[in-house]
Amino acid sequence: MCHSMIKPYSLTGRMLVLLLGLLMSACSAFIAPTTTPTPTATPSATATVTLTATATYTPSVTPSPTATATITLTPTHTATATLTPLPTTTPYPVANYTMDNWEFVAAPPEIMGGLTVPYLAYLNLNDRDDVGAAALTPQPGTGVQTLYYLDPALDRTSRLEILTLPESSANHLYVSPTGDALVYFIEPGESEPMGLYLLDLITGVRARILELDSLVQRGIFSVPTWSPDGRRFALTLGNGYATDIFLFDRDGSPPQNITSDGSFNRFPQFSPDGTRLAFVSDRAICPSWFPNQPNTCDRTDTLPPDGGHLYVVNVDEATVEAVTTTYWLTEPPTWITNDRLSFSQGQPAFGDPNRSLVWVDLVTGQITEVNSSAEQPYLLNERWSPDGELLVYQAAGNTTSIVIADASGTVLNTTNEFNYPRFGSTFSWALNSNRLAMGGTNGQCPYGVTVVDTTLQFITRSNPAPSMCNPLYAPNGLSIAFTGISLNQFDGRSDIYIAGENGTGARNLTGDLRGQFTLLGWVGGQ
Repeated sequence: MCHSMIKPYSLTGRMLVLLLGLLMSACSAFIAPTTTPTPTATPSATATVTLTATATYTPSVTPSPTATATITLTPTHTATATLTPLPTTTPYPVANYTMDNWEFVAAPPEIMGGLTVPYLAYLNLNDRDDVGAAALTPQPGTGVQTLYYLDPALDRTSRLEILTLPESSANHLYVSPTGDALVYFIEPGESEPMGLYLLDLITGVRARILELDSLVQRGIFSVPTWSPDGRRFALTLGNGYATDIFLFDRDGSPPQNITSDGSFNRFPQFSPDGTRLAFVSDRAICPSWFPNQPNTCDRTDTLPPDGGHLYVVNVDEATVEAVTTTYWLTEPPTWITNDRLSFSQGQPAFGDPNRSLVWVDLVTGQITEVNSSAEQPYLLNERWSPDGELLVYQAAGNTTSIVIADASGTVLNTTNEFNYPRFGSTFSWALNSNRLAMGGTNGQCPYGVTVVDTTLQFITRSNPAPSMCNPLYAPNGLSIAFTGISLNQFDGRSDIYIAGENGTGARNLTGDLRGQFTLLGWVGGQ
């Protein structure tokens, strides 16, 4: 306490001594000029000069330049104003991973042990009461749909009831290839909260994983794509300004963004072994759509892309490789084998002059174009055989033909006997690639059960009763499922049928139910 008081005091003493010394020196300097009376005029002249100097100093201190300099800072600030039109592409909301609305669903015991044989999955929409002449009398819809599995070796009454959903979810249900998990979408306004749900039939756990109001992401309908082992699925989601591909694991862990780069990434497709994911991206021409990033495409006059180039990502390492930046894809690619990818060029539905096919060997990098002819410029509804050696497609133009070609694009066989509407044919290969089922689609199915060999010679050709729509060979190749209309059914309604591998012995699997039916495909036994 004493030291803190003494120190300032001693400093003050020193200061006094210094001041006294300065005063004395100042006094002695002042006394010397006053002794000479003559130079007294000189100091007054000096004072005048000093005043002039002070006058000249005033302009130099003029605040005007300083004021102008400060104003120049305002234009510099306007740089921020140029950044204000950044929301040229309005940021869309990003879907949050929620994992809420938990519920337990009791699954049939056949599923709990795993589906060791192929089951047929289908939807039954608005199944009406069968009291009286329900099939003949119009009745109001029930507003619900039911998912069924059926072992085709069993009677149709042995079907397994899996899940009941609102009618609005009819086109938004995606079953895993193994059949023991599924993803579905609930639209806004239903009794359940809107969003994307995951149901694991092994654990019985059902939960909402994304709070979405639509599966349309930045103008593209986004379809959940399952891996072949049914362990996870890929989904395209908006990330604010563009879109990314996310991997969802059915164990409930948070999703993984495997394309996070700010560009438009879409159309994910798993390879047959599930190790890689092919997708389409515009990253080569638009590194980013986010404002303020280098080479951003975010401008008022730039529209979002309708497609992109072909890329492949290793799903475990998240390493991305460009397959080709020469071709522009507007449709999802197709895996032929684990090392070969096929994709289309041209959109005849939007006025393109033709549509052709291209496939690429991922090992050698070789690219092969399968071109259509001038008479039949549209190459449509292509389907590769399981061994990847044959290709069937519909060649449309002034005439319509069914064509079988080899992998090089060389036409092996063709027939004009089937006049399917454009975009209206579907094909399914048998497991050993030695036969082919052909049918129509979208209710335009003018022919009966049709199975041909690789030379397009008929194995089975029945009268159009039932007709054949959307045929699908079972994974073991032992049977064909299809949707058809039988003339002896009520009001020509559409049912789901099963037939042998040659298309013979067709029987109705849904004749004891009412309402409408959607064939989803084969699950399990793979």
